[in-house]
Amino acid sequence: MLMMRTFFLGFIFYIAIICLGHFFAVFPDGAFRIELSHYFVTEGSLLTSVGPVKYAPLQSLLMAPFYAAGYYFAVLTHAPPQNLQKIGDLFTFYLFLPIVISSLCVVYFRILKTMGMDDTTSLISAFALFCATFLLPYAGGLYSEPLSALLILISFYYFYTAPTADYVSANRQNFLCLGLLVLNGFIFVFYFVLMIAYVVWVSRVRRNNSSEGWRVALEGMLILMASLVLFLSYNYYRYEEFFNFGYQEEGFAGNWMTGIYGLMFSFWKGLLVFSPLTFLCVFYLLFKNHEMESWCRYALGTSLVSFTCYLLFYSRWEAWHGGMCWGPRFLLPFVPVIHLIFPWLLKSLSSANRLVRAGLLLAVLWAVGMNLLYYLEPFAAVPGDAMTVTAQEFGQRFFMPAESVVFKIWDVGISFQSTLKFFATLGLCASLLWLWSKKLNAKLPAASPSLRQAS
Repeated sequence: MLMMRTFFLGFIFYIAIICLGHFFAVFPDGAFRIELSHYFVTEGSLLTSVGPVKYAPLQSLLMAPFYAAGYYFAVLTHAPPQNLQKIGDLFTFYLFLPIVISSLCVVYFRILKTMGMDDTTSLISAFALFCATFLLPYAGGLYSEPLSALLILISFYYFYTAPTADYVSANRQNFLCLGLLVLNGFIFVFYFVLMIAYVVWVSRVRRNNSSEGWRVALEGMLILMASLVLFLSYNYYRYEEFFNFGYQEEGFAGNWMTGIYGLMFSFWKGLLVFSPLTFLCVFYLLFKNHEMESWCRYALGTSLVSFTCYLLFYSRWEAWHGGMCWGPRFLLPFVPVIHLIFPWLLKSLSSANRLVRAGLLLAVLWAVGMNLLYYLEPFAAVPGDAMTVTAQEFGQRFFMPAESVVFKIWDVGISFQSTLKFFATLGLCASLLWLWSKKLNAKLPAASPSLRQAS
């Protein structure tokens, strides 16, 4: 029954994504990834007709079963040969990222339940993650960041529950998730190393068990080495060079201050603009963490440290803006795990004054409104002169508010019919979540006593 209830919870989010549409909008990154899936399914090759694809392999490999289902369905139904690839693409668009994001919301809900949150708070927080951050627009585009976010969230679940389970076994699952994460983006090697340090510190300091610390460290390093060998072998397969990652004209040679300001505050790509609730969660953890239990504070604190390191890495990346995409794409993998702080922010409203409550409400409305703008025009992030603009000119536009997607869509005009459909879909999703909580959800205990004691 628990499996069935979990399925229905994810299905509600999936239906909302399908009703909203635009998940079939594909940008250059996604086009290369699905092309690799096509060649893997049809020819068993990790090279395409135009040669190697520079992106990490995991997402293309995970999309392959969905692509194969559509492609061979078209073959069995005698579709015209020129339509086989299109039908394979459609199956992938409808199934892969919508399922990833739906699963992410379910995992998020379950983690909050494990942390001791009640059903109502957990569902409201999951719904806020879904529609009041910039996660929803990434149900389309076939970018790899939603999959990375899901793997980070699952990894966090095993990390958080490890003290009340078999510590070594739980962290083995944690490290296996991070091994997959490295295969989805080589930059996450740094996060894997940090996680090993977090886990070992807990063993040696909080649990006073040095031998356990050495064991989990060894297992973590072995899984990390296996991931590195697989990725470097993939490099050799593509380029006949182990350390050629395909990014010949890009690197970590940008300006730190430009990248940090652009990713956090700029009107075109700033986290503050596209996901203000994430900003508020960070501030809550920094200034109100004493209201949390010890273990929650430590676990969420490690996520904030990792996010900060990740931000510093990408602020040096020359293409820190992520190109023609919605919001600060590179920061998306850590948004759900940072958003785990949101329930405490929500509960603090009971003792907050009216001004604070109004501020949070405005932040939510702004964030939902930003997602509405994407729904109205998903290609607003693509400049009209995308084929002729230089990289330098393109980068400069991110600091010009008048050139941002907000003003571009506003200038075009807001469609009443599309706006009504957007809010009707969110209203339907919220209603189904309420019905699920009343009729289908098991009345699980808020948290196990052993978990609270371990804190």
